Amino acid sequence: MKNPWIGGIVILLSIILSVRAVATIIDLRARKYTVTERKEAVEKVKKENETLQKQLESIQSNAYVEKIARDKLGMVKDGESIVLLPDEAKGGSKKEEREERTHWQQWWGLFF
Repeated sequence: MKNPWIGGIVILLSIILSVRAVATIIDLRARKYTVTERKEAVEKVKKENETLQKQLESIQSNAYVEKIARDKLGMVKDGESIVLLPDEAKGGSKKEEREERTHWQQWWGLFF
């Protein structure tokens, strides 16, 4: 006759091995998901890097430097002159006048 302990041990080992196999499969799927996330993050950073490289190239160009020098620093080339308009010509006083009137006064002024 066979020993009853051998059958029980074989069944117990089979259950343990099955549980470990399922745990390993779950762990591999989780790692695959993590790898996919990291690849997507790398692609996003690469695209951002390309955008920043293009921006850096445009900022380092002579045209950009000239634009900033003209717009922000008020510099001009030889032979050019700057024309400054007074504030009234820009319409600043009319806007302030409009803001001081109430809504009904603005409507009244619009129709009458």
